[in-house]
Amino acid sequence: MRVFVTGVTGQVGTEIVAELNRRAQQRLRGPALDIIAPEESVLDIADRDAVLAAIGTVEPDVVIHPAAWTAVDACEADPDRAYRVNCLGTRFVAEAARLVGAHVCYLSTDYVFDGTSPRPYLEWDDPNPLSVYGRSKLGGERELDPGHTIVRTAWVNGRTGANMVKTVLALAEPGRTLRFVDDQLGARPRRPTLLPGWSTSRSAGMPASSMSPTRARRPGTDSPASSFASRASIRDW
Repeated sequence: MRVFVTGVTGQVGTEIVAELNRRAQQRLRGPALDIIAPEESVLDIADRDAVLAAIGTVEPDVVIHPAAWTAVDACEADPDRAYRVNCLGTRFVAEAARLVGAHVCYLSTDYVFDGTSPRPYLEWDDPNPLSVYGRSKLGGERELDPGHTIVRTAWVNGRTGANMVKTVLALAEPGRTLRFVDDQLGARPRRPTLLPGWSTSRSAGMPASSMSPTRARRPGTDSPASSFASRASIRDW
């Protein structure tokens, strides 16, 4: 099976490629894996011609597409860039995959919801993004074909990139008081939920990659990230 991965230098993309390489070397299950993972300096997903050429040349069976501009505040300041990368980039990936018959797995976000639901969100709940970032990621979802896979993630923590765990560790000093906003709620999973197989011992007490099933942006809400199709389709690769 040939797998093409975008956004490979990002927090999620790095872990996906590492896990795929591990499985390719150990041949844990299923067909042999051939992993193609161009860095952003080589492939700009906002460049249609480049995306069509890259995926068209490789002809993968699966395209895993975590590449995105995820700087929420920066997206507000530069919505054109947010839509160019998150919407149009996904359009080009979906178009290229369609031409070669590849299945797309798109990493989206819980920011497509407004966080006001009094109950956990379901896949069939209507999105209502409040930010440019959320709207741009929802736009990316709508570029996909009905048979493609959407995984909505929240509270991502990994060994690379910036995340909440690293921020707390960096700020945690004896005698220092940590201050945080109190209108964001979430639940940490007991183990990594997107890339199983890691344990906390592999990264000095922090899971290699964690995508929590819950997040809310308003008090009293416990909102699970949702995925269309089965996560087993990812785990079995």
